[in-house]
Amino acid sequence: AGMFGATVALDPERALGGQVRAGDRVAIVGIVNATGADAETASLMVSNVLITSVQIDGSNGDNPKRKEITAAPTGKFFVPFALSQEDQGKAVATANSAGIWLAADPGSAK
Repeated sequence: AGMFGATVALDPERALGGQVRAGDRVAIVGIVNATGADAETASLMVSNVLITSVQIDGSNGDNPKRKEITAAPTGKFFVPFALSQEDQGKAVATANSAGIWLAADPGSAK
């Protein structure tokens, strides 16, 4: 039912090393700083997230193909994804504060 779109700007290392592509399904891992805690922790926020497109502000390496060694991309990756309203709110808030990472989601392998 009603999915909401949100876009995050990620460094390549936070976007599966720059290998994230439109149509991929990923997990979103949030960096959380517990109230009063000095250390940050990572927490799986949501899985099976559809990446709707990817824009790159910089070089995309050697037009990477999965499972091949390529030059590392540079610049930010602008990654829109589709989420439920609740998950979208959590993802945007976390991306705005401590940050998020995209992870390969083994439960949604193609």
